[in-house]
Amino acid sequence: MAPDLYKRSSFGRKAATAVVSGLLVLGMTPVVPIAQAFASDTVVVEDSTTVTETQSTNEQVVTNDNLVVEGTDGVQTDDLQLETQAVKGAKLDEAHVVFDVRTLTYNGKEQKPAITIVSKDDEVIPSDCYKVTYPTDCTNAKDNLEVSIEAVKNNEQEITGSTKSDFSIAPAEVTKDMVTLSADIAYANDKEQKPTVTVKDPFTGKTLVEGTDYTVAWGEGDYKAVGTYKITVTGLKNFTGTVTKDYQIKNMPAAVTVTGTAHVQKDGDKTGTATENGVMLGTTGQSKRIEAMTIKLSTKTDDLGIEYRSHVQGIGWEKASAKDGEASGTKGQAKRLEGMQVALTGKQAEDYDVFYRVHAQTYGWLGWAKNGEPAGTAGQSKRLEAIEVCVLPKGLTPKDYDATEAAFNGRATGVAHVQTFGTLPATTGIIGTTGKAKRMESIRLTVPNQPYEGGIEYQTHVQKYGWEDKWAADGALSGTEGEGKRLEAVRVRLTGELSNHFSVWYRVHCQTYGWSGWAKDGAEAGTSGLARRTEAIEVVILPKDAAAPGSTENAMRTA
Repeated sequence: MAPDLYKRSSFGRKAATAVVSGLLVLGMTPVVPIAQAFASDTVVVEDSTTVTETQSTNEQVVTNDNLVVEGTDGVQTDDLQLETQAVKGAKLDEAHVVFDVRTLTYNGKEQKPAITIVSKDDEVIPSDCYKVTYPTDCTNAKDNLEVSIEAVKNNEQEITGSTKSDFSIAPAEVTKDMVTLSADIAYANDKEQKPTVTVKDPFTGKTLVEGTDYTVAWGEGDYKAVGTYKITVTGLKNFTGTVTKDYQIKNMPAAVTVTGTAHVQKDGDKTGTATENGVMLGTTGQSKRIEAMTIKLSTKTDDLGIEYRSHVQGIGWEKASAKDGEASGTKGQAKRLEGMQVALTGKQAEDYDVFYRVHAQTYGWLGWAKNGEPAGTAGQSKRLEAIEVCVLPKGLTPKDYDATEAAFNGRATGVAHVQTFGTLPATTGIIGTTGKAKRMESIRLTVPNQPYEGGIEYQTHVQKYGWEDKWAADGALSGTEGEGKRLEAVRVRLTGELSNHFSVWYRVHCQTYGWSGWAKDGAEAGTSGLARRTEAIEVVILPKDAAAPGSTENAMRTA
């Protein structure tokens, strides 16, 4: 281990004062002087018994895990941790500024890289000896964001002077998910038809401003004639890159009308009645269940058909779909329909959308679903009383269509272990108790009879233990039993294909506060650090784009 090795590297043991714990060489923690590492031809890495020689250049130190350290001032390092040394009288204007990350990428949040100051003698200056001042705006993308470092007056290490360095926040890439056209398709009418372009910041959810945050380039053409047009969005300021969307103008396809029947409690088969949008099957205001239905296209050809299936009381979702006037559901069994799905078939299906909505017990008319999406309820024992169906050229919508109105309302089924009462029977809707001042100690959740494959996972915050390490799933226990420990908060999320179509919303009933606001998809609901018990939980499953079932204010309270 030879003294000549130190001589060749131009530094000795006393210079090795900065510890880079991210550089592992043969399992050792190397000791490398930062400034020397950028200048010498050889870097010595040592522990108490071994010295290992590694080669370096003036820009990088190469080790067996390929970690790269760059620069000589305002350097950037990966996983760099420096051991603070007791250094007297160092001058900041002669020091090196070391950033943990030199170039960040815009993410909608304030970002301030951590800074370490290394003296000219390769000694780390204690952070309490100087003050770091960052720019006012460390959120938006910008180059050369200046950081000022100034010695604290009368500090113990007698550090003096000041220095400056800079870092950058780079713009994020524009993605197709950020860009929405008011319509992807229009139908020729001899007038110019340009869609409205909306671009949203994916990190903040805010709608961006054209000309400030992005530009729009309209592709060639007059936007009157039938054809495909290219619309290109280019990012500005916090975003960079381009995204191109296709927009089509087509000839209006032939109108399609829908007919059908509903097998109604007490009334038997009833022919559908025409509506402003299409056809209505069943009744409203009479509290009568639909038990079966048929749907048919009056303009059916070999290239366009319709299929549908029902969610039936006691049976769940039918395994096979009925088609073109066949019956879906049951007759003579007094079983209510609770949900439905409808889709178009055939080559011409690409030219049309099928919309449908249900009138459900308790809820009345739910929002519109389309093209195979589920409509109705699951897990609530609510009858369908009426169904409205229409088929429209692709891109058109029913007159009262609102994409934020939920077409489907599902509920989780749950079992709660409750203070004094023990394990309660499974319930749908509110799980646990309210008005009894009893703590929940554990929960088990399931999502039976859903229209897609998948399940539910949940995690609880337990008195004294905090958040559980693992998520429970599909009926497994989360929490404790027999320990007298209260649940204080929960997180819930969906899994599998179900999570691609739906969000899970949930709220808890808390000691002192009552019902919390609604949280969704893994967010926290309840309290932490306030020693408050949760007494009940309600879990609702809604389509991804649907509005929250209620206020989201104060979903989680903390000390």
